[in-house]
Amino acid sequence: MKKLLLLFLPVLFFSCQKLDEVSYNYIPHETNTDITVEDIYYVEGLGMIACGGNRYTDGLWLRKEDHEENWISDSITDKALYKIRFVNPLFGLVIGFDGRIFRTLDGGENWSLYQYGNYHPFQDISIANDTVIYLAGGKSYSNGQITKTISGGTHWESSSFEPAIRCLHFFDKDTGFAAGYGVLMFTHNGGESWHNTAIQGDFFIDMFFVDRNAGFLLGYQGKVLKTVDGGESWQTVLEGNRLFSSRNNPESIHFYDKNHGMITGRNGFTAYTSNSGKTWKKINGIPDIHFKSVFMISTTSAYLAGENGTIIEVFP
Repeated sequence: MKKLLLLFLPVLFFSCQKLDEVSYNYIPHETNTDITVEDIYYVEGLGMIACGGNRYTDGLWLRKEDHEENWISDSITDKALYKIRFVNPLFGLVIGFDGRIFRTLDGGENWSLYQYGNYHPFQDISIANDTVIYLAGGKSYSNGQITKTISGGTHWESSSFEPAIRCLHFFDKDTGFAAGYGVLMFTHNGGESWHNTAIQGDFFIDMFFVDRNAGFLLGYQGKVLKTVDGGESWQTVLEGNRLFSSRNNPESIHFYDKNHGMITGRNGFTAYTSNSGKTWKKINGIPDIHFKSVFMISTTSAYLAGENGTIIEVFP
């Protein structure tokens, strides 16, 4: 019995370690909606943008111009929207549930629908250039797909994968990474072929590259991995959930520069690093809700977006 206790106690102690904490303030933004805001981003010349919805009933995009206080929302569809990106202030895409792809050529005044055939939800967008764009998607944990256009969104072709694909990033039209349920893979030929890396062990749901070399990969069980050589190698900079510890389930990661970044997710969990992920501090003082997206606007402040139409600006 004594041997069992000696073996068990170090594991229990190690599993219960907590992040250091830092207190933040926040300013709530009025969005005039109660939908879940799934994604928030900034576009030069357009301002802050966001999208969201309820899975079977609403799909909105939201916009707040620079130096304005109010958000303007516009209904696009009757299904939830999960990711929005713009190539320039006029040309943008928003994607979501049921395989729906919407494109605008006039800054969001009008949106045209491209309905992808298998109706699996799309989760992420990576813009390689003005005409080559990649989408990631899948159904729950499986039926993954990476969908590509080389015509700026007028025609799309898809590749299928066994695990769901939740996030991707392309450096150019040929070279990129994609990740999802227990997998991180890469391509050097525009998705003609994909190759698995050795990275496993989590449901990877978001990634962010600061530049061609420095990037971060986020797992739903709280793990954060980092590369400094363009994905040739990856190191864990934040351990994931462990037995007997509190559960942190982040869903979004964003960096302002190589050093300053945030992750956010369920139950208000938000953490901040100022040294490129070497150490992380849990942020206190913000609402205990399900956040879906983070976008940093300075080395210490950010927008968080989530359930019940919530968009807040957080700062020390």
